[in-house]
Amino acid sequence: TEKKGAPQRAPERDECIWNKYHFITRVYKRHVLAGRPSRPGDEIERDERDGNKDRLESSMETVSHKHLYKCVQEALLAAISEKDANIALLELSSSKKKKTQEEVAALKREKDSLVQQLKQQV
Repeated sequence: TEKKGAPQRAPERDECIWNKYHFITRVYKRHVLAGRPSRPGDEIERDERDGNKDRLESSMETVSHKHLYKCVQEALLAAISEKDANIALLELSSSKKKKTQEEVAALKREKDSLVQQLKQQV
């Protein structure tokens, strides 16, 4: 259902366009995808693309390192908070048993160790 008054396409014109498309596709696959330049300027363009790719990868690594650094800090802070909560619970239990006091002392040593690790991170 073609529109009335629309120009008719000549079959030979469509075939010519189709052939050009296939030719361009073959050249593209042969030269660009195979890594061989089809023109002298293609090497420069490829070098620019590779440079952009390298800069992007470097930027991604930097972001990954920053994210990892932040995750380590958050994990240390969470562990310190957990130690504080456990110490508070044991101290509030009003138990003066030697075992409880030893647990509190051990938790405080672990917390101090975590605080030192956090200070080293900063």
